[in-house]
Amino acid sequence: MDYAQSKEYKKNWDREHVEDIKIRKRIRGALIKKELIKYKGGACSRCGYNKTSVALTFHHLHNQDQKKEYDIATKIGNRCSLESIKKEADKCILVCENCHREIHQEMTDKINKPIEEAYVATLNEVSKKSLYTL
Repeated sequence: MDYAQSKEYKKNWDREHVEDIKIRKRIRGALIKKELIKYKGGACSRCGYNKTSVALTFHHLHNQDQKKEYDIATKIGNRCSLESIKKEADKCILVCENCHREIHQEMTDKINKPIEEAYVATLNEVSKKSLYTL
């Protein structure tokens, strides 16, 4: 079988086994995520939540020396070695979804609060009151 035939065979096989491929990716992804969760301590680093892996996620710490190369969630199901994903996980903390949202809200507030305060300071009293009414 030459290269062209081999390529065509694989394309046909993939087409015929779409559901099998999806199931294998989902299973592989779940197993890798569980392994990564264990690797990162098994619970949210902020509140200790550890009931289900679905509610745990990886938050990148934005350090100067450790740049984010990729989003872990997108690589978990793809053909990427566990060791490679662990290297990226080393740049992260394990947090539950609620704590993850709180972290991002804190970051957003840090940026937006001075802007909001400066804007509100430019308004007259009537305009300030209208901000809080519909």
